[in-house]
Amino acid sequence: MLSVLIPSRERPGQAEDLAEAVNSVRAACGALDVEIIIGLDAGARAPDLDGSAHWRPSWAAGAGQAAALNAAASIAEGDLIGILEDDDRWEADFVRQAIVALGSAHFVSSTQLEVKRDGAVVRINDFPTPSGWMFRRSVWEAAGPFDESYRYHLDNEWLGRVNERRIPRVHLVEKTAPARTEDCFAVRPWLYQVSLAARLHRHHVWCPLVTRTVHEGSNMAQIAGSAEKSKASAAECRRLAERYGAIPW
Repeated sequence: MLSVLIPSRERPGQAEDLAEAVNSVRAACGALDVEIIIGLDAGARAPDLDGSAHWRPSWAAGAGQAAALNAAASIAEGDLIGILEDDDRWEADFVRQAIVALGSAHFVSSTQLEVKRDGAVVRINDFPTPSGWMFRRSVWEAAGPFDESYRYHLDNEWLGRVNERRIPRVHLVEKTAPARTEDCFAVRPWLYQVSLAARLHRHHVWCPLVTRTVHEGSNMAQIAGSAEKSKASAAECRRLAERYGAIPW
């Protein structure tokens, strides 16, 4: 079974985004045995989502994204775990490609195509965001839950523990992405950074298999628009550098 954890917080457009995320999981998983668990940030209401009994999600709650994910993971029953943030979506072949990659690794991540709400393409993002993660349950058991003291960079912190344990990683990239380390270094430095921790795997599709929505309510947009949140983000980055020697990718 695949357990898909979807962290979600109350904000404008939450219900619509969450429905799209859930529907993308449905489409990508096909007949696979799947459970969807939505981890709500404390205080968020559970939007009404339609669907058959087989696809009806479960709900968990925690104070903050890390706690919401931990609460969702605590009731997950799958031997595989995937994460998809509520404003992102998986493309049709993501699950199949990720499961194939897990044949030679324990943790899979993916490059994403960033788009605006109107569908306009912004860029390709090579950072291994949680929306492209799929991993064996043994990885969760080895690395442990997310550190709830992190608000903005809980993903970096968790990757740091995965890397410390030398867990085999694969990162999915589009058909035209550079495959050699030296080429990544020359033209896509973020992908080069990922390649230091994960083996790159080109799939057969021209675009990334994860689509990431860029909007004013995202964590990164809030950091960019608030001096207070930018300061908090920088403090977390200093903690990461002190703990791991660099910001983990």
